[in-house]
Formats: sequence, structure tokens, C-alpha cells
Amino acid sequence: MGLDGVVLYLPFPTRLHSGAGEAQAASVVWMDRFGLYADAAHRERLVAARCGLLGGYLAPDADRERLQLAADFATWNVAFDDEYCDEGELGRSPGRFVRVLGLLQRSVEVPEEAVFGDRYGVALHDLRGRLEEFGPPEGVAAWAASMRGWFLAEAWKSGNVAEGRVPQLGEYSALVLLSGSAEVWTVLSPLVEGYGVPGRVRADRRVRALTEMACWLLSWDTGLLSWRREQRAGGDGHNAIDVVAHTFGTDFDASVELALLLRDEVMGLFIRLRRQVLDELGSEAERYVGMLERLVRGGVDWAVGSLRYREEAGPAVRVSEDPEALRTGTGGGGDIPREAWGPVGWWWLHDPDNGRWNGPR
Repeated sequence: MGLDGVVLYLPFPTRLHSGAGEAQAASVVWMDRFGLYADAAHRERLVAARCGLLGGYLAPDADRERLQLAADFATWNVAFDDEYCDEGELGRSPGRFVRVLGLLQRSVEVPEEAVFGDRYGVALHDLRGRLEEFGPPEGVAAWAASMRGWFLAEAWKSGNVAEGRVPQLGEYSALVLLSGSAEVWTVLSPLVEGYGVPGRVRADRRVRALTEMACWLLSWDTGLLSWRREQRAGGDGHNAIDVVAHTFGTDFDASVELALLLRDEVMGLFIRLRRQVLDELGSEAERYVGMLERLVRGGVDWAVGSLRYREEAGPAVRVSEDPEALRTGTGGGGDIPREAWGPVGWWWLHDPDNGRWNGPR
């Protein structure tokens, strides 16, 4: 089977801010200001990847100033992920990395001064200061707190890589809820678009399940898109295909097929539960749930079009809104026992169909 010709079912419409291109260009200037790259070659790759466009996908309703913050954070996100987490020696040295992550967290928590002279820390402090100008204090504090989860996941992954350890499905699913900043965006996007999310909405267990599934889907899908790039770089086993192969002992083609089935089982549950939440919580949850849809769709739209992920000849994976593209299983995680899902298996306890798969509705 392989990855060529694989289609990902994403039933949510694409939305991109009309000023995204301008914000992307300005984010390169901001990146240069802080030197957020390892060397000239890394800078060239970041510019070609057009990282700032991601902010336009994830905050399409922001005003121009707030859009720029989203674009700059997206650029910080990718540069940090490359240089500190995946490609440099720091991400393979857990002791040193944890110290740096802790100091970066202080840079985002302390608005009074840049407490960490590292260039990524100073750039984070700049973002925090700009967010203070328009974000309500409680929202800014929630964003700073959400960064802690991201950094924890990167430390977790670093320890695994240093030990040569490939996680199984359950552990990996819990890890990717936080890694790569997906959950950080669930806090940042409402802030830069200028709306609040009622605490009772965020606390609702069904909404929490939707939030986690959106983060998981984004990480799972971009992992499929980045598999070839990761393999060229040596690979570290923290990818959907590698995790499925390690968990179930399948070969490459079977691992791709199973990874796609698992992905669509989660997508199917997301669609079913989304409908129930919107029916029962109504307008209170509508904007937040729409943001989760954009997180899943916009992140993949950016990745499919970015040179960071695709081959020169074009992407091996494409996106479709056609329900026929959805692979159907038996529900409740397919033929995989719920126990294999480990810390995320609880999602299916909130399945409106009680685990019975009836396809998209």
C-alpha cells in the first residue's frame, strides 16, 4: 500500500486569513531579529516552509496585529521543533534539555523581564509581552500554562529517544496530545481571535474529548505526512507508522493501512460527538468546536502545501471532504481493544452510538 495516493478524510472547510501571506513575510523578519535557526541552511528551509502561514490557517478571523502574533508564534514553533527537539543534539540529551525547557517556561511565565537569555527564550518573552497588550490576563496565564504541557511532552520524548525506546500506541497517543504545540493552539487561537471560551464548556468531558481528539488527529496526520522526511533524518520511532508497527508487529504496508483505520475511527468518533455537543450546548460551544475543526484541517492544509513536508513532485498524501474517503471499522477503535489505546481509551465512553459505527452523519 505505502503512502503514495493515501487520502485523508477531512470534512471541515479550509479557511485561510486574507493577510496570511503578508504576515508570513513579516514573520521571517521577526525570525531574523532573534536568530531562530541553527545555521543558514536551516534558515533557508524555514523560509521555504512558510511557517507563518500556519497562523493564518489557525486564526482566520484575527485582526492584522493579532494575526501577526499567531504567525510569529507558528514560526517560533517550527524553528524550535527543528533545532531543539528533532534535529540538534539537545533533544537527545534529556538532562540538558529539561533544564532548557524549564528556563524557557520561565520566559513565558514572567512578563516583567526576559529571565532566560537564550534566543528562543527572548523571542518567547517578546510574544508574551505582545499578547499582554490585548489578551485578558486569565487568557494569557492559560496560554503560558499550556506551554508547560508542550515542554513536558518534549522532555518525555527526549528521554525515550535517548534510551532508544519506541512507545506503544497508548503512550504515544497520550504524548502527542501535548507535543508539537497542538493543545497550545486551542488556547492561543481564541485569544488572538478575540473571544472567550466559558470555563464550563472547556470543563465538559465531551468537549475535553473533542479537544484531545483534535490534537491527536493533527499530530497523527502530520506524522503521516512527515514520515519520509523523518526517515531521511534517521527516524526516532515517534511517528504513527513506526508506533503501529512496534505495537502490533506489522510490516510497513500493513502499518500504514492500520494507522489510517485507527485515524478514521478517531475521526468518526469526533464527528459523532461533535454533533451531540453542538446539539446540546449550542452557541456556547459552537465557536470553540469550530476552532477545533480548523486545528485539524488547517494544520494539515498547511503541511500538505509546505516544503517542510512535501516532496518536490508533490505530496504523497492528499485531503478529501468526500465521505467515501472515510475508512469504516466496527467502532470503539476498530478491532483494536480499547485497552490498547491506554490513556485515551476513555474517549469512546462518550460515544453517542455507544461504540457502534454507522458512518458519518
